[in-house]
Amino acid sequence: MAEKNGKRRERLEKAVYAISIAVIVVCLAGITISSMWRLSEIKKETARLEQELAYWQGKLDEVEKAIQEATKDETIERIARERLGLVLPGETVYMPKDK
Repeated sequence: MAEKNGKRRERLEKAVYAISIAVIVVCLAGITISSMWRLSEIKKETARLEQELAYWQGKLDEVEKAIQEATKDETIERIARERLGLVLPGETVYMPKDK
């Protein structure tokens, strides 16, 4: 009878060992799948943010060009003449008569 108990115990230990290994493998697989899914989500978000960054960099370039253009002496003079009606000293302004 001692031999039967010993064999039973040995089979039980092997079964517990196999189940433990199976549980560990399943847990590791779950962790790996979860990590891979999260990495995929992070990559998608990174790509979206890179596109948004490129868009805003383009807008920034446009604004910087507009600022450069607006601060040129020629632009300032043109705006002063066209919108404000200013003239340089010594210039004569001729205005057409209305009909």
